[in-house]
Amino acid sequence: MATLQFHGAAGEVTGSCYLLRIGGWYRDPDYLPPSQGVGYLSFEEGLTPSFPPNNDCDQAVPFVLSDGVTVTETGDQTGMTNNSCLILDATTWHAFTPDTCMDLVVDYNGTDDNSGDGGFWYLITDYMLDDCPCYGANQFVGVQAYGPDPEFTDGRYSHSATYYDLLPKTYYYPVYTGVEDYVAENYVINFTGTAKECDYCGATANPDVCDFGYEYISGVEVAGFANTANGCDGYQDFTGLGPAGLYRGVDHLMTVSLGDPYVSDTIGVWVDWDQNYDITVAYDHVATTSDGNGGPGPWFATLTPPLDAKLPGEGVSGYTLMRVRVNDGGVDSPLPCGTNVYGEVEDYVVEVLDWVCGDADGNGVFEQADVTFLVDMYFSGGAVPVPWQAGDANADGFVNIADIVYLAEALNGGTAPVCLP
Repeated sequence: MATLQFHGAAGEVTGSCYLLRIGGWYRDPDYLPPSQGVGYLSFEEGLTPSFPPNNDCDQAVPFVLSDGVTVTETGDQTGMTNNSCLILDATTWHAFTPDTCMDLVVDYNGTDDNSGDGGFWYLITDYMLDDCPCYGANQFVGVQAYGPDPEFTDGRYSHSATYYDLLPKTYYYPVYTGVEDYVAENYVINFTGTAKECDYCGATANPDVCDFGYEYISGVEVAGFANTANGCDGYQDFTGLGPAGLYRGVDHLMTVSLGDPYVSDTIGVWVDWDQNYDITVAYDHVATTSDGNGGPGPWFATLTPPLDAKLPGEGVSGYTLMRVRVNDGGVDSPLPCGTNVYGEVEDYVVEVLDWVCGDADGNGVFEQADVTFLVDMYFSGGAVPVPWQAGDANADGFVNIADIVYLAEALNGGTAPVCLP
């Protein structure tokens, strides 16, 4: 902890602007000049802070990138500062959102050769962020936003790079300066995307372990759907079964059974709620659970489609992917992508369904017939609303005579049904 005190001194001018710089990270002398090391402090007179409008990644305004269309972005780095978790140098930022899955060619042309020393920026400029702000204090956290390594041609700061398998989500492209002279650049960047078929990241386990009595998924049940004769393999595609229908905002109990389980087994479930073919984000992570008992389960998770989850017609398809994985938590991490030594991965399709609060009979409209439906249910043992929450007009967790009264009053000018708390 340091305490800074500033006192007026001869030569300081009232009303003048001063710029204070404090170094705050380890300085590798091979890559960072002394002006960026821990403990460095400068106090410079006459510098009026003036930053580029895209000085940090959260200031970059995303543009839409379509198939075969080249978008040209220009930039001026004058006044930029060190920022974000990339930590290695000052940057400006550009953001874009592909409107479909695509490969991307980035043609960069700067006015100066600010390549620093030793060509180190070959390593750095082949990274883009797929989140902003990025997390962690390391420049390699969450920034690999492509598949295979980019292909570089030409020179260091006038180059063309190809990024593969981008998804329809927002990416952030950093523009660096050289570290030796800290010189700002004027530059031009051309972004050109080529559409391709969307696909999910690969996930599997070694199928040979099935022959030696290791864990596998023996059954998956949710929302009336069941697949209980799964067998064992490293990866199995069950997207041709079902689908299970899941109502937005409603909890659905999911049961996963295992064959040949182990104490350290872990179950992971992911659903692509926003239908962007990316199940690596927290929004799509349903559950990771481990009971530590070594028994066959069953293992339970709750699937609750977010209220903003996409419906048929809103996304790239009418249905979306659910991925279930079992792995040995003592050997591999429970991740939605990649190859594990033990366990198994199974893919399914689910359909996200909408519903109308008060629409007890499920015809899509709240009307007098819904009151009659609840009367028949309550007094004559008739059918229950699907989902039952549609009939829980007062959101007390039950469907009973109070909801009949509530709906009747709502139809006559009373408070509209609320259903979910």
